[in-house]
Amino acid sequence: MWVTPAQLRHLCAAPACSAGKESTPFREALASRAAFWADAGSEGALRATALGEQLLAYWSSVQAASYAAHPARLAAVHRVTRVLQDLWPRARTHVFGSEACGLSLPTSDIDLIVQLPPVRQLPPIEEAGILEGRNGVTETVLKQAYRWLGNAAHGWVVPDSLRCIENTAVPIITLAVRTGPYDVDSVRLDLSFDGPHHQGLATCELVRSLLSSWPILAPLILCLKAFLAGRSLHHAFTGGLSSYGLTLLLAAFVKHADAMRPSECFPALSSPEACRHPHLLGTLLADVLHFYGGVFDPRKRCVALAPPTDEGVPQGGGAFPAECLFPARVGGLIDVLHIVDPLQGPQGVNAGRNCFRYVQIQRALADASAQLDSQLGSDGAQGMPTLALLVGAL
Repeated sequence: MWVTPAQLRHLCAAPACSAGKESTPFREALASRAAFWADAGSEGALRATALGEQLLAYWSSVQAASYAAHPARLAAVHRVTRVLQDLWPRARTHVFGSEACGLSLPTSDIDLIVQLPPVRQLPPIEEAGILEGRNGVTETVLKQAYRWLGNAAHGWVVPDSLRCIENTAVPIITLAVRTGPYDVDSVRLDLSFDGPHHQGLATCELVRSLLSSWPILAPLILCLKAFLAGRSLHHAFTGGLSSYGLTLLLAAFVKHADAMRPSECFPALSSPEACRHPHLLGTLLADVLHFYGGVFDPRKRCVALAPPTDEGVPQGGGAFPAECLFPARVGGLIDVLHIVDPLQGPQGVNAGRNCFRYVQIQRALADASAQLDSQLGSDGAQGMPTLALLVGAL
């Protein structure tokens, strides 16, 4: 893991920093939002509170729906695990990703990692011996699992849902599993194999740490996940923004926003009370849309939760300024969006490398921000704003 213990403490720590030290573009953006909320006045505060209450209600409804769907989703995992253990008796499976972190929507895919004993992790043999068949030459464990699932799925895999996707950073098998007596028709799973380049379990640990340190992230992540899913912009292998990438974007913004809040503001964004404070949730959601919809320029900036070196760690619990959280991009603009993965380091894999549709995502965020601000601002229409702008019918 690239993040050192000192950096991880600062990565998840509540920052304390004065706005006077902030870089010019971000300082101007903060001043613009402060002016917006000042112009909105008490009516704007009431509208923001109403928006936050809707977000809390949505968060509760998603949690209830996920709890109701849990037996069916667990049954799907067990069914796939049993089939794989028929092929590899010592295989072990682990759920990771949004499902393991409590950030999944009821319709989200389940990420499943398969761990094999070391002897099964050897590369395919180059030349078949006397006892090997043709499959012994070129078939990877991914192909073996794909073929085995296709042969063993006696009516419980949804037809045409079983696919092997190898042209990704981590090759996967995707399938939809029927769950029998449960109310859920089918559950989608993404199956991958553990290896030196698989960071699934490590990213899961990092996300849990971020959620523990910043509980307010959970409702924001679920809301924007639904926003992206409703526009088919949530799958990395189709150019969308992955849940991990979205979490890093929101964590960077929340850390930045908390650093810029006056010390007398209550509650702090890192406190457990923050995610039960409707006005704070409403304003933060509107500010997130405004920031990533219009202020953040992916052509000039990247997102980095941790500093590039130990020397960059602020001393005495200080905050990372925007120049650390959103540093200037260097080198060529090969990737549309660059998110420095805390597990990889500045020279490692870009967590947003597959998000080639980020321009479309940013346009959608900008449109949603404009509509929401028109309801929240001083010249807003009569009535309260609605979260349905983002997540559809509540």
